[in-house]
Amino acid sequence: MKLIDPKYILSLGLTATDTLLKTKNVMKDVRGEILEYRGKKLMITYHPAALLRNSNLKRAVWEDMKKLKTLLDE
Repeated sequence: MKLIDPKYILSLGLTATDTLLKTKNVMKDVRGEILEYRGKKLMITYHPAALLRNSNLKRAVWEDMKKLKTLLDE
């Protein structure tokens, strides 16, 4: 992390999110949110495998990606 020094970290799925934050989360409560992780901004969205199982989630992930793009462009 120090070497790359990212502006944002994108966490894909609850397993990654719970591991990073060391908490138990519910996706509907954290998806699309910007949280802090070791001084960096962390955005949470669905894991790509979830999109294969449920195509209705694609819109939410698309909105998250647009939000992240906007934040990166600022």
